[in-house]
Amino acid sequence: LAWGSGESWGGGLSFSEHGAKATGMGNAFVGQADDPSAIFYNPAGITQLPGTQVMAGTAIVYLDSVFRSSTTGESAQLQDHFPLVPHLYLTHRFKQWDERLSIGLGVYTPFGIVVDWPDNWQGRFDSTNAKLRATIYNPVVAFQATTRLSVAAGIRIADVAAEFEQKFNIGTGESKLRGYDLAAHPIGWNTGLLYRLTETTSVGLQFKSELQAKLRGRADINGPGAAGLGSANGFATAGFHGNIKLPPQVVGGFSTRMMPRWTVNADIEWQGWKTLGSLPRDFVGSTALDSVSRRLWSNSWVYRLGAEYAATDRLALRGGYFYDETPIP
Repeated sequence: LAWGSGESWGGGLSFSEHGAKATGMGNAFVGQADDPSAIFYNPAGITQLPGTQVMAGTAIVYLDSVFRSSTTGESAQLQDHFPLVPHLYLTHRFKQWDERLSIGLGVYTPFGIVVDWPDNWQGRFDSTNAKLRATIYNPVVAFQATTRLSVAAGIRIADVAAEFEQKFNIGTGESKLRGYDLAAHPIGWNTGLLYRLTETTSVGLQFKSELQAKLRGRADINGPGAAGLGSANGFATAGFHGNIKLPPQVVGGFSTRMMPRWTVNADIEWQGWKTLGSLPRDFVGSTALDSVSRRLWSNSWVYRLGAEYAATDRLALRGGYFYDETPIP
């Protein structure tokens, strides 16, 4: 039901909470990948799943940020939001043709942001409101090449939607810019492998390509800045083009069943945020207000550690820890 709601904004540019089991282990799951959420974490893992399986769920995110100015002492707080980050997976292992062959489909939201600052805060010329949602439709094919090695590949079809608001001043007084109905449908790909070192230990690897979203939509300007689009009455509207590159990601993981009831996982992930580069803004029919917003982000790493204790055949206890480096200078 949450997945079908149609407007599920992520609360930060990257999310890894796309399966209850994996989330309970700090998202250290690439080397285990033994439920349908493997489509997100490591699609090679779906060769471990018999028959046809379906899995759906959502993470609920609470956003809490406060800005304190080092120059004016001003304090501003983000408006409260509780976005949903949903997922849906379907897997099937063939019996009639070749039991080593499996297929799957994942629908998930790995990128998103919700930013809602007061209209008069100190950073209003950068942003007062921003929303981005990237929903991925990810069909995958996996093959158990040997008794120890499984490989997989898939296509990532993205549905990207965005809107934003900000103030600007070109010397004639403050004006408000609003971009809306921005949409793009970039296509990327992902691959994965899972190798069983022993009966109780395995390693995994997944690569996800970058997604270049060429956004197209509309923009409104209220205030004296509307003259830049040829308007004399303080309001103008125009077609709007933007561009954002969502990063490539590489994740490696290790999983071992140390004792009959204990499983320990460790992952390390590289995120290529340098691809974000700059965010160009182009107004159709006018160059007076065109701009490039530079984002000098760095590539970053995420370190994860998780464990599971199978207390009974029906009850598992899980815990995890992760450290996510910021790419933002």
